[in-house]
Amino acid sequence: MAFLNTRYQPLQLRRKILAFVFITAAICYLAWRPTIFNYDAPIFSSVLYLAEIFGFAMLLLHLFSSWRLARRQRRRPADGLTVDVFITAHDHPTSIVRRTLLATQNMHYTHQVWLLDHGNRGVLKQLAAELSCHYLSSNSQDWTKADFLNHALAHSHGDFFAVFEADHAPKHDFLTHTLGYFKDDAVAYVQTPLDFYNLDPTQQRLKRENRIVWTEHSLFYRLVQPGKDYRNAALFCGSAAVLRRDALNAIGGFAKGSQAEDLHTSLKLHKQKFKSVYHPESLAFSLTPAHLAQLIWRKTDWGRGALQVWRSEGLLLGPGLTLAQRFSYLATLIGVLDGWQKALLYILPVIVLATGAMPVAQLAPEAALFIAAYYLLGAWLYEETSRGYGRPLCVQQWNMARFAVSLTAIVGAFSKRVKPASVKRSEVATKYKVHLLPQLLILIANLTTFGVAGAIAFALGKTTPNEILALLTWAGCNALLAATVVLFIGQRARDNRDETRLLMPLPAKVKAPEFDYVYGTIDEISCSGFSFYGQLPQPEAGTRLEGEIYLPSGPVKFNASVKSLIHRTRGDKTYVKAVGCSFNWADPREQDKLSLFLYGSSLQRRLHSLREKIRTPLDGLTGIFTGDKDELDYDPARWATIVYHVKAEGADEASTGLISVAQDQDGLRRLLSYKPLDENAKLEVRVVTRSRGLRVGGIVQFVERIDSPISPVYLYRFISVKAAIASTRFQVTQRVGESSHGI
Repeated sequence: MAFLNTRYQPLQLRRKILAFVFITAAICYLAWRPTIFNYDAPIFSSVLYLAEIFGFAMLLLHLFSSWRLARRQRRRPADGLTVDVFITAHDHPTSIVRRTLLATQNMHYTHQVWLLDHGNRGVLKQLAAELSCHYLSSNSQDWTKADFLNHALAHSHGDFFAVFEADHAPKHDFLTHTLGYFKDDAVAYVQTPLDFYNLDPTQQRLKRENRIVWTEHSLFYRLVQPGKDYRNAALFCGSAAVLRRDALNAIGGFAKGSQAEDLHTSLKLHKQKFKSVYHPESLAFSLTPAHLAQLIWRKTDWGRGALQVWRSEGLLLGPGLTLAQRFSYLATLIGVLDGWQKALLYILPVIVLATGAMPVAQLAPEAALFIAAYYLLGAWLYEETSRGYGRPLCVQQWNMARFAVSLTAIVGAFSKRVKPASVKRSEVATKYKVHLLPQLLILIANLTTFGVAGAIAFALGKTTPNEILALLTWAGCNALLAATVVLFIGQRARDNRDETRLLMPLPAKVKAPEFDYVYGTIDEISCSGFSFYGQLPQPEAGTRLEGEIYLPSGPVKFNASVKSLIHRTRGDKTYVKAVGCSFNWADPREQDKLSLFLYGSSLQRRLHSLREKIRTPLDGLTGIFTGDKDELDYDPARWATIVYHVKAEGADEASTGLISVAQDQDGLRRLLSYKPLDENAKLEVRVVTRSRGLRVGGIVQFVERIDSPISPVYLYRFISVKAAIASTRFQVTQRVGESSHGI
C-alpha cells in the first residue's frame, strides 16, 4: 500500500493501553446492556441501545484516524513550473477581496492570479485591473463553485493551480512550500490547513489566563487530516490547496452533482489511484464566520452534499478505494449522521417524563456506576487519542450547537436537487436567531423536566428512586450544556465581520495640531481603525491625528480621527486607557502596506503565545514523574513600544520595537526587533507605556525568527543589566524635522 512508506507519528504506548482497556470494557458493556432493557418500552430501549452502538463505532473510527499521523517533510520545488492562482469571490466585501489579491501577488514563485467573480460586480473587475490580475465572471448565477472552477480551467493554461476563497490570504511562501510534493507524478493535490487570523470568532474559545485557544477546526487539521494523510486519504477542502491540472482532467474536472464538491473531487481522484498530500504547516489565513447563521448554513450545505456523495459514489462497495481509504472516508461521512444520536440524548429526559417509560428495566446503583464509568472512560479515551486537541467540554458544546445541522443534512440528502442554504452576508445579522431555536427548545424542555423531576423527588423525600435521580442528572446536564451554547452564541453571533480587529501590537507615533509626536502602541487594529495606547495630552473625540506605524518593511504613514476614549477605573480614579481611532487614508498604497502585513499571517498568535494543544490527564500524570511542566515561555498579556540603541563600537542608531510588559518564569522579558541583533548585544532601551516611560539597559539572547508576510521579525530574551532601575518619567516626543526613528 502507498501509505506504508509514509513517515508517521504513532500513538504513544500509554494511550494504546488505554484504548485496549476501553475496547474491552465497551465489549463487556454492550453485551451487558440488553440484560437491563425495559421490554415494556422495546422501541425506546432499542433506539437508545443503537445510539450507544453508533457512538462506540464513531469512537473506533476516531481511534483509527488518530492511530498514526503522517509527518511530511517539504521538498524544494522544481524550477519553471507554470502556476495559476484562482481566487473565488461570491458576495465578499471588496476590501476583503483586495487583501487576498495583494497577498497572492506577494507569493514567491512565478504565478498568474485569476479573480473569479461569481457576482459579476463591476467594482471587482475594476479592482482586478488595478492590481493587474486576470478577471473572469460567471455566465450564470446558478453556477456552483465547481462549475466556476472548471470554467477557469478552460481559460487558463498552468500545469498547476492554487485555489483560495476570497477571504483566504496566503503567506508569501505558500507555493514554495507546497509545489515540491509534485515531483511525485502521482500526487494530484496538496492541501494545507484552513486557519484564521482573527482570534475570537463564534466557534472559537480563548482562555486568556492560560492562552489556550480552541476551534472545531483544530481537531480536524491537527489530527484528523494527518491521520487520513497516512492512508492516502487526505481531503481537498476547497481552499488553500494546490492541484495538478492533468489529474483534474483525468476525472473530467471538479466534481459536480453535490454540494460538497471538495469532498467529491477528493473521492474521485483517490478512486483513480492518485495520491494526496496534507502539508500540516499553516500557510494561509482567513476570517472565520462571525455569525452563527453563516456557520450553520455552511455546515448544512456541506453535510447534505457529503451524504449525496455517499449515495452516488457507493463509498463502501464501489470500486477504486483501498480498505484504509474506505474507513477514512467513512469516518468523515458518518460524522454527518451523528445529529440523530445527539438529538435523542438531548430529548431523552423529556421522553421519559412524557411517557413514564425508562429505557432500562432496573437502575440499581451498581448499574448506574457501570454506565457512568463507561461514558467517562470513553470521554477520556477521546481526549487522549485526540492528543491534546480534543477538549471534551468544548466538543460537547460544539455538538450541541450543530446537532440540528446534521438532521437537516440527513433530510436534504434524499433530495435530488436542493437549493443551497447559504444567503447573502447582509441578511445574516437579521436571521441568526432562527438557528438558536433548537438549542432554546432543548434548554426549555430539559429545564421543565428538571423542575418536574425535582418536584417529584421532593415529594418522595429521602426515598428518591434511582430513576428520578438519573433523570435529574441527565436533564440538568443537557440544560446546562444548552444554556452555555445559547449564552455564548448570543454574545458573539452579532459581531460585524467586516470590522474585525486583530490583536496585533505595533509600535507607532502620532501627532496633532495641539502636540508634537508621541510614541505609543497600536493594538486592536484593522485597515479601518485601531486603538492607541500612549501619553496623549488631553485627547478628545474628533481630534485629527497623523502618524506612522512601524512595520518590518518600514513605516506606514496615516491620518486618523479620534472616535472614542477608552476609560478604565482603578480604585476611585478613572483615566483614559486608550483612544479608539478610525483611519482616513490619503494614500491607498500606505493602506495596502498595512493590509499586506496584517492578513495572511499567524504572527499575532505567536506574539500572544496562543496555543491550541493542552496537556491531557495522561500527559499530566507522566509529567509528575518526568518533571515536565505545562508553562508558558512568557506572559504575553501586554506589549509596549520601545525605542532602543545598540551600544557597539561606531554604532548608535535608534530603532523601534516591542517589549513584553510582564516577565517570564525566569524573570526575563521578551524583546521584539525588526532587524537581527548580535547575540549578547548591549542595548539602551526606552520603554513607552500609557502612563510613563522607563529607561533600561541590558543584553539580548536570541529566541526565534518569526515569519511575517513582508519580512521576518526577531524575538529575543532581554536581560537587564541591573535587577531594577528606578522608573523616571520622561516625555517621549519628537520635533518636526527629527529622524523618524529617533526620540
